Formats: sequence, C-alpha cells, structure tokens
Amino acid sequence: MTMIRVLLLLLASNAAAFAPVNIVSRDPRALVSSTRQYASTPDETEFDVLVNKNAKGAKQDTEERSERISLDLSKTTYTSLVKSAPDAYITFAEKGASNAHLPKRKIFHQSVLGGCYVGFGGLVSLMIAGNLGGIAGANPGVAKMAFAALFPVNLLLIVSTSGQLFTGNSATVAAAKYEGFVSWKDLWRSWSLSLAGNIVGCGLFAAATMMAQVMNPGSTALAINTAVSKCSAGLVPTIMRAIMCNWMVS
Repeated sequence: MTMIRVLLLLLASNAAAFAPVNIVSRDPRALVSSTRQYASTPDETEFDVLVNKNAKGAKQDTEERSERISLDLSKTTYTSLVKSAPDAYITFAEKGASNAHLPKRKIFHQSVLGGCYVGFGGLVSLMIAGNLGGIAGANPGVAKMAFAALFPVNLLLIVSTSGQLFTGNSATVAAAKYEGFVSWKDLWRSWSLSLAGNIVGCGLFAAATMMAQVMNPGSTALAINTAVSKCSAGLVPTIMRAIMCNWMVS
C-alpha cells in the first residue's frame, strides 16, 4: 500500500508539472479581452472608454489649433519689397510730378548738383580705365568694362542727394504728363531747367578738375578719344545712342 501511495503522489506531481500554464500577455488588446467581462456594458471596457476619451480630446485640440491658425492667417497682411509693374510705373510718374512741381530755383540747384556728380563718376572712370596700361592695349574690352562699372557711381550719388538729371526727368516727367499729374508748362519748365543745370554743373566740375590738375596723360588721352568718338558719329546714330542710353539710365 505504501508503494502504491508513493506512485500516485509521483503521478500527481508530474501531471501538475506538465499542465498548461496561462501566460499573461502585455498586449493592450489582450488586456481588453481579458477585462471585457468586468465592463459595465458588454460592448465597451474601461480601456475602450479611456482610449475614446483621449482620441476625442486630441481631435478637439487639433480643431482648436487649426481654427487659431486659420484666424491668424486671415489677419495676416502680406507685403513685398518688389513692386509690381503697374505700381512701379505709378511711382515713377509720381516721382516725375514731384520733381516738376518744385520751385524753379530748387530744380536748377538740384540739377547743378546732378551735373557735378556726373563729373565725379566720369573722373573716377577716366582715372582708372585710362591707366590700365598694357592690359587695356592687349584687351580693349577691359578698359570699357572698367569704365562702365565705375561710371554709375554718379547715379548713386544723385539718388542719395536728391539731385536731378535731364535724362531722368525726360522719362519721369513725361510719364507724369501722360498720367495727367503735370501740365505742359510744368514739363517744359522741368526739362529746360534740369538740362541747363546739368550743363552748368558739368562745366563747373570740369573747370575744377583742370585747376586741381588731377588728370594724368592716360586719363586725358581717354577723355579726348571718348569725346572725339562721340562727336564723330552721324546724327541718326547719335540720336539712337542717346535714346538707348536714356533708356538704361531711367
């Protein structure tokens, strides 16, 4: 009997050792299925309620954020540093009207300053381009490139000091007349005073340059060659060159 009891105990222990064990899963879905029996309703568990609540809260936050962004965008004013072509033209015409409506003395004074600043640009260009030496002899385009790159310095000076040029007024004031901002009298007054002032300013600066004796042989030769070249062209080429030059300046 004792042997039988021992055998039965061994069999019972072996059966318990090899019995299937319930493994607890960490998968939330498994937890949901395991806790479904404890839910208040057969179709929804506490985990489902928590998930749905979080989802609704996130959706509400997203909608509020989107609404705030849309409101902010609706109140935003977009600006551009570059004007469109129509706006640039109107600004161009308004500039011409502003120049034309100035008193005569002020137009003439600003034009004299403009002529002097043109002389400054020309002097700098002649002094550098005229003294390139052998480089300009072997590469004539280098001298022209240097002259073209330096001469526009006068435009920066004129714009910075509110000077006036006949070349600019012939475009801006004409646009102002076309738009009805000025009369024919204003146009002719602006053109005549600015042209006279530019001539006086250039002449005064040329005289000052001669008295200062800053021109050397290279710059003097370039100035003479440039003047002869401009005066040797025919009437039609000169007019067309003047139109193209004024087009670029304006």
